[in-house]
Amino acid sequence: MSKPVLFLLGPSASGKTELSLLLARRLNCEIVSADSMLVYRGMDIGTAKPGRAQQKKVRHHLIDIVPPRKNFSVYEHRKYALEKIQDILNRGKIPLIVGASGLYVEALWKGLSDHPGKNSKLRQKLIRHAREEGIAALYAKLEAKDPARAGQIHPHDEKRVVRALEIAASGKNTSAWHQKRESLEDLGYSVFAVALERDRADLYGRIDHRVEQMFKRGLLREVERLRKTGFSKTARQALGYREILKFYPLTQTLSPKGRGKGEGQDIIRLIQKHTRQFAKRQLTWLRREKEIRWIPWPRGESAESVCDKIIKEFKRKKVS
Repeated sequence: MSKPVLFLLGPSASGKTELSLLLARRLNCEIVSADSMLVYRGMDIGTAKPGRAQQKKVRHHLIDIVPPRKNFSVYEHRKYALEKIQDILNRGKIPLIVGASGLYVEALWKGLSDHPGKNSKLRQKLIRHAREEGIAALYAKLEAKDPARAGQIHPHDEKRVVRALEIAASGKNTSAWHQKRESLEDLGYSVFAVALERDRADLYGRIDHRVEQMFKRGLLREVERLRKTGFSKTARQALGYREILKFYPLTQTLSPKGRGKGEGQDIIRLIQKHTRQFAKRQLTWLRREKEIRWIPWPRGESAESVCDKIIKEFKRKKVS
């Protein structure tokens, strides 16, 4: 397998971080994040960012590279990721791409196309529509015009919903938009991609537990600290941060660790609900990619055992 690039994919809370560290050590990898929110410095708890100790064990890239007040695009991410991939290979190691942000993973793996340019007049009209009627109404328009693209975008991601409607208005459908792209394979890399498959009830339980732990670790304090310097439109879309910022007065009824009663406690349940919905959309996107190998992770099975499965598949691909 010449110039191998590994992808470890899976929905939120599926265990990618723990598994990536094992894979990286056993296969001599460095990790390149394909998560749209891990690029932001200080957004640590709500993004489940690998801790300093974990980053010391294995070198990570594209984490903590911009402040939350700055917008960061998928185009910038792909540019930096391609540079890191080649650098890692030049040093005799294997790039391990870890993430679940469908747009970022797809752009890096499949490439970006020559899509229509900005239509400022239409964009402002769509933004006004979102402000007056709500983002849900705008997202419903996208679902009607381009359901495939809508399935790749969070319903509250105003920036991408507006951009997708701009493209749809140009007369190009999703398949046409993605025709002229330079994939990793086109660039001479050999891609091996796996996705973690967990029982749905188990996954949702892990998501609910992780959100509770985020509050116990101080998510409210983190958001309060970052509010002082400001969030860009992109950073504000992060799950957990978005809900706390939207319903900020209610969160004041909670203790710093998320304890409390009444409406404030509803914020935690809302974040859990939105994260489960997001995981469902992530799975929908992943299942469309026929080249991905699914690796089952039954409840109770160790990360080491799952790691063995992936390495076995990787070596088989490498030999073939």
